[in-house]
Amino acid sequence: MKLKLDENLGERHAETARVRGHDVATVVGENLCSASDARLLHVAHVEGRVVVTMDKDLSNTVRFPPRDYSGIVVLRIPEPLTTRLIARSIAVFLDAASDVDLTGRLSVVDVS
Repeated sequence: MKLKLDENLGERHAETARVRGHDVATVVGENLCSASDARLLHVAHVEGRVVVTMDKDLSNTVRFPPRDYSGIVVLRIPEPLTTRLIARSIAVFLDAASDVDLTGRLSVVDVS
């Protein structure tokens, strides 16, 4: 699966997905930090990548209709945030979506 990890996830979590065989790009690695949500989704769509983020704004289906994108995954992680919880959320997502076409879909991963 081709993924783009938002800036709130970092390189450590990108490596977790790469080890599982996924093609991962990061917002940080592509100098897209502070880009608007619309720009991020557009760039990811042009690249054919599913956006993975903790930004709940991207789950607004009126503002960002999933059908217009290559896939949006929002991780809902309880406070306090830890790298362990983030890694667990990414693992849950990758396990659940291994054989699923996420194109045009919004997926919310909740590990609470």
